[in-house]
Amino acid sequence: MTAIKKTKENPHGLSVKQDLVIKDVANKIRQGKNPKIVESVEKFYDVKNRNSAKSVVSYNMNNSNFRGALVASLVEKNIIGANSETEGVLLEGLTALDKEGRTNHDTRLKFVQEINKIAGVYAAERKESLNLNVDISEEDLDRKIKELQDQLL
Repeated sequence: MTAIKKTKENPHGLSVKQDLVIKDVANKIRQGKNPKIVESVEKFYDVKNRNSAKSVVSYNMNNSNFRGALVASLVEKNIIGANSETEGVLLEGLTALDKEGRTNHDTRLKFVQEINKIAGVYAAERKESLNLNVDISEEDLDRKIKELQDQLL
């Protein structure tokens, strides 16, 4: 697939279908509806089935231009960002009370966790592995292991 050039009219270099999906998702959120991106893809792309639509969503979400355009659209509609609706809801959650007017610690904790997740406070899980190829005899290896164990004691 050839890359679409960024222009003044198309600053994110999106295809017409990508642009339509983003507008549809932002409008759903604005209307208080669930922004199911797969449904938006099914609406504008000629996909064979739901799995094909999910593949398109995955491809688009891994595209930094698409993600940037989606975020820009949500900021433009005042859904996310400073003084946005999301900010207001998150701030309300930080002061949540239960039915009796007492501090609702569970709800507040969930909002703090969500804010930290959004801010990237939680480190991404990293898995490291080490593969080692050693050209040494079994006896020499056993001897070296014994030496290292003795040094630890």
